[in-house]
Amino acid sequence: MKTILARRTEPSVCPQRLRRGRFAGLLVMLAGFWPLAPAATQATETVSAAFENRLYVPQASPTWGGSFTQSVAVTFFSGGIGSVGSPGTPTDGALFLVQSAFGQPVAPTMPPTIIFHCGEASPYHEWLFRYFQEGQLYNADLAMTLWGVKADPDGDGQDNLMEYAIGTDPQDGFRVSALRVQGTNYLGTNYLLAVFRERMTDPNLVFASAVSEDLVNWTNGAGRFVLLSSTPLSGEVAELTYLDTVPFTGANARFYKLQASYMLETPPTAWFLSLTNGSTLIVSNSTSLALGVTAPGGCVMLADYWVNGLYLGRSGGELSLDWLPLYTNIYQLIARVVDNYGMSHSVQVGTVYVDNDTDGDRIADRLDRRPTIPNEAPALLPFALSSAANFHTAGELTATASATDPDGDPVSYQLLMDANVLRNWQPLPILVAQPGPADYGLRLFAVRARDEWGAASEQSRQLYLFRTPPRP
Repeated sequence: MKTILARRTEPSVCPQRLRRGRFAGLLVMLAGFWPLAPAATQATETVSAAFENRLYVPQASPTWGGSFTQSVAVTFFSGGIGSVGSPGTPTDGALFLVQSAFGQPVAPTMPPTIIFHCGEASPYHEWLFRYFQEGQLYNADLAMTLWGVKADPDGDGQDNLMEYAIGTDPQDGFRVSALRVQGTNYLGTNYLLAVFRERMTDPNLVFASAVSEDLVNWTNGAGRFVLLSSTPLSGEVAELTYLDTVPFTGANARFYKLQASYMLETPPTAWFLSLTNGSTLIVSNSTSLALGVTAPGGCVMLADYWVNGLYLGRSGGELSLDWLPLYTNIYQLIARVVDNYGMSHSVQVGTVYVDNDTDGDRIADRLDRRPTIPNEAPALLPFALSSAANFHTAGELTATASATDPDGDPVSYQLLMDANVLRNWQPLPILVAQPGPADYGLRLFAVRARDEWGAASEQSRQLYLFRTPPRP
């Protein structure tokens, strides 16, 4: 008998700070049979780690959203292996199962403050409290090594989400199989049985199965598997035995996959509050990379940031990090937020320009119409006021202004009465407003003119408004 073990791994995601969101964590376990080999060739030789299919998402492109996948593939010729977890003496139909996951966690740069379970704890979080101390669970620096969904504190190759799904102790390194496959014969026809270990008490935990002959094309097990038995292992976990109704002839390989997803309402989302695609910043000036988030199914714990593929740093609950660009360049910014389940979301600003400010007027040279001359406010001439009702409160007032900008910037106008806005900013110099019935008396009217950078000038004049008597 020859055994080939295929290992597939995924990168761990750094927890960060979000609110509630849908968690679609995904555990995948694979087991398979190859066609039967001639009896003379069967032996106890084992070849492990014959090949490795590694999936790695670099830190600069954290695009896997809210999905975590754990994958194990076990393939063997004829029969099976004696006991779970040991490639020992072959017997007829048991399974040797090995699980593995993990990539490269991003080291935290600061200890953040965490809202761990967002008020009422989920069954998953209640399970964590059974095995870990409260002080550990509220320490985000331990998320990737101790309590996070992708952590493996006992080093048995099964992360915490896997341990939760199959009902095992995350602090006990003894490996427990979540999936066994065995052969059976009924009336002279060979079939395969898939035995899955599943937690039964959490409605957010959803299991699904599938079968394949090539590890590429998968058939949903729901229309093919028949549940034969359910054997309780505890008050929370049971072992379910399914019959694969398609006979196993040995002509083709066969693989089985168990998926367990932890589902909440929606995945978290995030967006940059202060930057958009095409934003321009000034070199050597600090800017805040503030994020807005929604996470209906969890709490946002942390946010990690990358600039042009280089890790910039991490923020805690405030979801904001100051960035000081030291060189003129075109930058790409990525932020990734992770909630208290370890579910992540990434947001990107594809183009951010960083340029000099030669004249020191806080306008980057690429946007400044006169980059070597400081910006000046518009030159505003005295304005004219007219009334549709001989300056009684019942009639509209019209202010006619005129301004020119030394830099050639577009100008907008605003009309005020006693420092209160009558007509807000608009590009046209003719401003029309309706006074209120109580606005009679001596009033101070002002017109402001400003350019697109906020430089403004003002002209004002006093005028008496007459009260319009109410109609009898």
